[in-house]
Amino acid sequence: MKWTWKRTLAAVCAGVCVAGCAAYWLGKSSDIIRSGVEVDALTAQQEENLYKLGKVWGYVKYHHPAVVSGEVDWDQALFDALPSVLEAASGEAANQALAQWLEEYPVPDTEGQEAPQGVEGVEGVEIVVTPDDEWTQDETWLGQEVSQYLTQLREQPVEAGKLWMNFQMESKGSFDTQDDGAKLLGLFRFWNTYEYFSPYVSLTDQDWDTVLQEGIRPVVETDTMGDYILALAQVTAQTGDGHVVFNDSNPPSVWWNQYGDYYLPCSLTLAEGQLVVAQTDGEDTGLQPGDVLVEVDGTTIEQRLTQLRRYFVFSREDAYLNQIQAQLVQTKGATAQVTVLRKGEEVQLQVGTTKNWYREKNPYQTGLLEGENIGYLDPSTVTSHGQLEEWMGQVQDTDGLILDLRHYPGFSMHNELGEFLIPQPTEFARMSFPDPTTPGQFFTVEGACSCGKGWLAQTGQGDQEYPSYSGKVVILMDQRSQSRSEYTIMALRQCPQAVVVGTPSIGTDGDMETLPLPGGLTVTFTGRGVYTPEGEQTQRVGLQPDVWCEPTLDGIRAGRDELVEQAIAIIQGDTQ
Repeated sequence: MKWTWKRTLAAVCAGVCVAGCAAYWLGKSSDIIRSGVEVDALTAQQEENLYKLGKVWGYVKYHHPAVVSGEVDWDQALFDALPSVLEAASGEAANQALAQWLEEYPVPDTEGQEAPQGVEGVEGVEIVVTPDDEWTQDETWLGQEVSQYLTQLREQPVEAGKLWMNFQMESKGSFDTQDDGAKLLGLFRFWNTYEYFSPYVSLTDQDWDTVLQEGIRPVVETDTMGDYILALAQVTAQTGDGHVVFNDSNPPSVWWNQYGDYYLPCSLTLAEGQLVVAQTDGEDTGLQPGDVLVEVDGTTIEQRLTQLRRYFVFSREDAYLNQIQAQLVQTKGATAQVTVLRKGEEVQLQVGTTKNWYREKNPYQTGLLEGENIGYLDPSTVTSHGQLEEWMGQVQDTDGLILDLRHYPGFSMHNELGEFLIPQPTEFARMSFPDPTTPGQFFTVEGACSCGKGWLAQTGQGDQEYPSYSGKVVILMDQRSQSRSEYTIMALRQCPQAVVVGTPSIGTDGDMETLPLPGGLTVTFTGRGVYTPEGEQTQRVGLQPDVWCEPTLDGIRAGRDELVEQAIAIIQGDTQ
């Protein structure tokens, strides 16, 4: 039988990864979470004990067959362990408490059982992330009994069909904010999920173990739901993962509404190293395109950036607008006092605000550029294969195409566009999948991320014939280009006549997963990694343009789109 990447992936994952089901057993459903554990005054020893418990609890959660299969309510098991671990007056006493707790969950005897097939040695597969579990063998830190228990678990076969479960079915659960056990459950659940199911755990702002150590006290010492949310947000922000987003089911969201629930009627961009008004919602707002934003309601932009770094992910220090643009223009009332720099002069404004966050409008429409024999695609406006094929027919005989991937595609369109633009199937990326038999391990499959003429037919996704496009292709990109936009850019720049124009993308690529947390919260994160075909990292790096082009203050004031202008010049042969 001929080897293909899809057959390899199916063989090692039983089809689970192909379906995109990355899920984890969270504990039995319950409308209300109660641990009965409250900590009066957290000591340094208790803090260390909890750190150890959090790591051990998470390791057992994803390695013990009875826990993986859902036979044991591991959330309740955490609550059972907390009192004795908190009472332990030393590290040795904590180790003994952990050992006694783990005795209730003996490691099964698997002698003679055939281990499930893993990914090692499978043709076309490369292991790209391995779990960091050397700490489980540290008898000085864990004690001999606990270390040996974890070492035994390390050798336990994990059945893929049991590890991968639909966590969307589990209750998120409310709780009393004085219940410290429930709050620790939220911290431990997120930390361990990211530890074992993120391909990017090595790219966090701080060492991930340090994040857990330093996150315990702030979480335990919270008194309100708002404080709890922000304490968790300080943990999630350390991931550096631009897919991390909190969703609070009890609005107004403390995490989202950092400065109020009104907004300045404008969009922002970065130009010449400054935060600049890009568009305004009407001409009578007082704000003007090209204004450099300095201060809003007595808070400088620098102060806002400093505070927001605590709770929001900055994929890169110079690429943050996707995550916090709304917060930078938030205010508390119907009017706001705003300071801007306008052509070098400081101007004080009283600006009327709006309850709706203004989203920038694209002055260009998908179709043909006015007065030019050039096709333009705003991928956010195309949401179906039929619409895409209609546009492709419209632009077939043009001199060139502008694919504006500063805008997020309405659906996954790279395969179909690849048939149109790329002469033969070409690998454009490597995607890492979680190994369903080894928590914390990720692998890539050669050829899985390919596109080009004949790829859809080769993979059984259709036999339609697509005409080849021979004109120039310019792809626009900037720090707004994220996730699906980045993946599409990686694919379409394989077109021989393609040129990528703009500035680096944000560096946030891969599929998003959603994790429920106690308190009716959910948090998203990246569950698959995306790399170049050579295996180089894109996360927190961003894609690099072929031609550097960025907006200027003068261009913004004049209402020009300098990236589109550069694209037109390239297509018309006025520049290289």
